[in-house]
Amino acid sequence: MPTWPVHLKIANRLKEKYNYTDDFILGNVIPDTMNGHIINNPSNIFHHAVTHYSTADFDDFLEINIDKFLEENKDKLDNEIILGTYIHLLADKYFNDCTKKNHFKTIGDTIYAILNDGTIDEKNHPMIIKQEDFRIFGECFIKNNEVGNKISLTKDTLKLCKDLHYPIEKEDIDKTVDKINEIVDTKITKDEEYKMFTEKELVDAYNSCYEMIDKTLYELELEKKISQVFNNYVGRYNMEDADINYKYYHSYRVMNHAKYIANKLNLSKEDQKLAIINALFHDIGRFEQDKLFDSYIDTKKFDHGDYGAEVLIKQELIKELPVEEKYYSLISKAVKNHNKYSIEEGLSDQELLHAQLVRDVDKLDILDYMSKGKLRKKAFDYTDETFTIRPEIKEEFFQQKIIYTKNKSNINNSEKAIITLAFVFDIKFKETAEYILNNSILDSFYNILPNKENYKEYFDLAKKHLKEWIEC
Repeated sequence: MPTWPVHLKIANRLKEKYNYTDDFILGNVIPDTMNGHIINNPSNIFHHAVTHYSTADFDDFLEINIDKFLEENKDKLDNEIILGTYIHLLADKYFNDCTKKNHFKTIGDTIYAILNDGTIDEKNHPMIIKQEDFRIFGECFIKNNEVGNKISLTKDTLKLCKDLHYPIEKEDIDKTVDKINEIVDTKITKDEEYKMFTEKELVDAYNSCYEMIDKTLYELELEKKISQVFNNYVGRYNMEDADINYKYYHSYRVMNHAKYIANKLNLSKEDQKLAIINALFHDIGRFEQDKLFDSYIDTKKFDHGDYGAEVLIKQELIKELPVEEKYYSLISKAVKNHNKYSIEEGLSDQELLHAQLVRDVDKLDILDYMSKGKLRKKAFDYTDETFTIRPEIKEEFFQQKIIYTKNKSNINNSEKAIITLAFVFDIKFKETAEYILNNSILDSFYNILPNKENYKEYFDLAKKHLKEWIEC
């Protein structure tokens, strides 16, 4: 894994760009504090599996589980110690993946190092060779005075460190700060030769790693600003209300799906930002709808897509968002069209893309959530064994289109399942279809239904439709 000078170089660039404190610098190295290799005599010694969320020990290849870290710490990223830890793990994983891809070769049960001249070193442990090259590379930053300035504890440091999932004492933190400052003061004059990597490889890896982390932080900071506007608005409603609570978390799940699909579509940074905003605010009209009518049924009197657009534009909520005015209309149209039977005509290519994208990820989350058996009985009764489908609903389904519900009353439980399943016929992006199939969402949905055999022909057609859409 990259040595502390590399972590410090990355951390100091980010600190300057995003105006972080010294706690962020500390967080960027603190995962290594308690491993017993860098800081002498820590109060405890923890395996990398604890400090780095790894799934292998030193004799194998260290695999860092970023998803596990985020699952446990996603609500703590405002803490600069935790945020710095996240950046540390991202950098470790990036450099380790580069090493594994280009310079490790497995023969039988043994991993060998591929050296920079193309030969295989059969004598020395590949992890040792890797770390020696990383040490030399890090010392280049020290030699060029690129590891930042000395740091000190802030008034919040000790409190912030309590959010770590393993105990760390003040003496450990003091020793870590001293080690950072020692690195800053170190003078390097000698030049050494790399064995595994070339200098260009490591420079390119560093630059690519920094760009990846910078993009990650940009998205985090952006989401923080967008979420603050959303949370401030929703905060006027009763979060103890089960329907309000559901829609709040649904909005965030849809936003996360939008991030994933937008990234898969390789959208520009600006379009990815718009996708996040559209997704988080797509149901902003639901909260007032629930308050006024205690219902999520749209009527001529109140349509939550239309009202959401009104909240953004007429109530000027959109002005609080970090987005240029030229995109106000696009966002409004995406919110307005997300719940309609079909998208209005006359949209520009960019407007159409975002209207389609938010519809995709909204439907994706509903399918996913329903497939996990999490809908409340008010919305869907997973224990209802009756199966009755009206002919007109079955006909619309087998025409492979979403089912028009405004002219249908008294929709029963089995019809709700079929109407939800028909969402797949409105999926526009192959990336969304692939996500649904790759994550077995339809299989889970099918298996959770009572008397599931009655639904088989519907699910077979839905899966066939998605597969054909991907392959065409």
